[in-house]
Amino acid sequence: CMQDRFPLVSFSFISIKPSIARRDLTDKIRYANDLIRSALQQAGPGHHFINVFHGMLDGRGNPLPHLFEADGLHLSKNGYRLWKGILLPHLSFLVVSNSRKR
Repeated sequence: CMQDRFPLVSFSFISIKPSIARRDLTDKIRYANDLIRSALQQAGPGHHFINVFHGMLDGRGNPLPHLFEADGLHLSKNGYRLWKGILLPHLSFLVVSNSRKR
């Protein structure tokens, strides 16, 4: 287990993202994300779930088209901009948390 070998290393998991091209898998993706989030919570401190899934949906639960390239699967510049806005605060939190451990 990685945690046994590197107990001071944090683990962060970025949720599985929704997509237009795989809209038929949205319920399965949501379920998998819930299972992963739960497992990370049970694993305790140092295990983090970063939720990009919900930020990529409109009010009806559909993927926001402007976040994807024309193929409906890969992120557009807007999609990466959204992820950046979600990931940077988490990374900042990890840096501050890890500096306090030293």
